Amino acid sequence: MKRCSECDRERLLQTTEPNTLTVAGRSFSANVPAWRCEACGKTHLDGSSLEDFELAVALELATQGPASGETFRFMRKSIGMRAADLAELLDVTPETVSRWETDKLRVARAAWATLADMLVEHAEGASRMLDRLRRLRKPKRLAKALRLELPRLLLGDHSSPRR
Repeated sequence: MKRCSECDRERLLQTTEPNTLTVAGRSFSANVPAWRCEACGKTHLDGSSLEDFELAVALELATQGPASGETFRFMRKSIGMRAADLAELLDVTPETVSRWETDKLRVARAAWATLADMLVEHAEGASRMLDRLRRLRKPKRLAKALRLELPRLLLGDHSSPRR
């Protein structure tokens, strides 16, 4: 940000601003990076910093719960996924996702855990779960015979045969 949207001056100082977000009856607080105008005192929050804060809240919900419709919707939105797209990946109807998110139907534990894993991977810059779900929607045919190279981790360093 180069100019203040309030007074149009260029005297902005980097600072932090306390911010609180409440989801499912729990309050989450953090100091979010911001810019304060030295001339008029107006504070401007950075959009990407707010997104980072929301992602941090979603990650906490993904690891701690509760598994509710509100947390399910918050996690889905924090990764920028449409409800209809998630429904397709989970092999349920969009109406089912809507019923979960509005607490008209209890969120399936497997669906909540799957979304939580997708969220964690999203935060890590990965998409393994999302990629697997997409592949399951349109699976490729496997050849009748496959040659696999087993990594050392799977084989271990066993000097004696397995029993």
